[in-house]
Amino acid sequence: MKVNAYRNASNTESYTVIKNGVEFDLSAAGVTKIEVVAGTAEISSITDDVVFSGSTLSIKWGSLNLDKGGVKPTIYAYKVDDLEGEVLFGPNKSEILLEVIPDSRSV
Repeated sequence: MKVNAYRNASNTESYTVIKNGVEFDLSAAGVTKIEVVAGTAEISSITDDVVFSGSTLSIKWGSLNLDKGGVKPTIYAYKVDDLEGEVLFGPNKSEILLEVIPDSRSV
């Protein structure tokens, strides 16, 4: 899947999480935190940069503050009894190609 990240913008993209061919209810599965990692940048559901409810996952990709270019982020789901996290999306698993669009506004 290809996604655009508008750097420093508040755009939010929402997705339905599918696991084994069916909608995966993150809340019912006991997920307590979602983390999006791209290189050294990361955002999580600790802030409003990542929000999840049921099988819906919403991400403010621009909050990653990455430089211009394409990256392949990994999205982890954590549960109380799983501190290492399960990979929901990542390289070789429902891969995401994130194209970073620079902020063209003058500061």
